[in-house]
Amino acid sequence: VVAAVSLMHQANDPMVPATMTIMGGPVDPRQSPTVPNKLATQRPLYWFKRNMLSRVPYPHLGFMRSVYPGFLQLTGFMAMNLDRHFGAHMKMFQHLVQGDGDSAEKHRIFYDEYNAVMDLDAEFYIETISRVFQDFELPLGKMVVKGE
Repeated sequence: VVAAVSLMHQANDPMVPATMTIMGGPVDPRQSPTVPNKLATQRPLYWFKRNMLSRVPYPHLGFMRSVYPGFLQLTGFMAMNLDRHFGAHMKMFQHLVQGDGDSAEKHRIFYDEYNAVMDLDAEFYIETISRVFQDFELPLGKMVVKGE
């Protein structure tokens, strides 16, 4: 997003946003690194290619396309806070036993969205690991998109 808005600003695009709020992580992944940040710097790029990519199986659209599967993303998300997710599901079960359908429904709605993941194109995933989390192109001022 930062790169896209920067390119829009450089091109004097009339649709460039007046402001931008960045949520979810620092622009520089070296600052306050999270578990995924550390994983990305501790493993060589070939490890991600060999262990995190898969081919779309038959008969799905994109058959044989190389992807970072959504189920691996979700597994990683869940594993980072396993106790919290387990507790939330136990709480939902308790709400159902107590007849508190409203609280259980709020839980269901949250997890319907949380669990909604999709496969990422392998090239995009590997490029992101490389450029953002290993080479730190954005905070070092080295990120180039389409020659700019």
